[in-house]
Amino acid sequence: MSVAVGVDQALAQRFLAGDGAKVAQVRGSDGRVLPGVSALLETCGYWVSDQVRADLVVLLHAPPRQNALADVFALCGEPGPPVVLIDLAGDPVDRILALEAGCDEVIAWPCPHREFIARIRGVARRRARVPAPAASRPAHYAYEMGQLKLCAPSGRWTRLSKNEHRLFCALVEAAGEPLDDKTLAGRIAPEADLAARSAHVAAWRLRKKLAQVFGEDVIEPVRARGYVLSRKVEMIEAIRAQPD
Repeated sequence: MSVAVGVDQALAQRFLAGDGAKVAQVRGSDGRVLPGVSALLETCGYWVSDQVRADLVVLLHAPPRQNALADVFALCGEPGPPVVLIDLAGDPVDRILALEAGCDEVIAWPCPHREFIARIRGVARRRARVPAPAASRPAHYAYEMGQLKLCAPSGRWTRLSKNEHRLFCALVEAAGEPLDDKTLAGRIAPEADLAARSAHVAAWRLRKKLAQVFGEDVIEPVRARGYVLSRKVEMIEAIRAQPD
């Protein structure tokens, strides 16, 4: 690692004062290009230093080949600041290898000053545009009781009929315990003498419907015991009245 001579004092003061100055760490000791690279980095708003905390790592890859490519593979294999390789060797194969390894930018040297500045600023813009990890979706289903609407963690949803609603609520209230056909029949039509066979068919049809919508079994059969919910469901009360 090297520290540039003639560091911009204003940038240095901003860094020491904790005023948001960005730090570029330059690795390599080619005395021919280091001052010029450092000056251009300062034009981009970076204070060139050997501080451990860096916002940008610049690797000088000069002939005879040093360890710049090894550094690229090491740095790009873990989270960290952007990595820029400045290629003084003139070997396109090395530049390709660096890009494939995950290098944020490769600059062939000598490079026009305006192009160099544009490339460095482009690295900062691309990193700034990387979206933050999306908030994880809930791992459970949600059932909006007022609308008879069942929503999956993926965002897909479907509506249930009144009989499907009663059957589904019975399975939710069972809290993972299988319900047999007779119990389901009493929940689907408590005021009617619904045959256990009809309840079995209703549960089978609802299971098939939900599997087609969500691509997985939300209701599963348990041999000789009935049906059970296979996913956690959050019941959401609604102000809106239940439709007929």
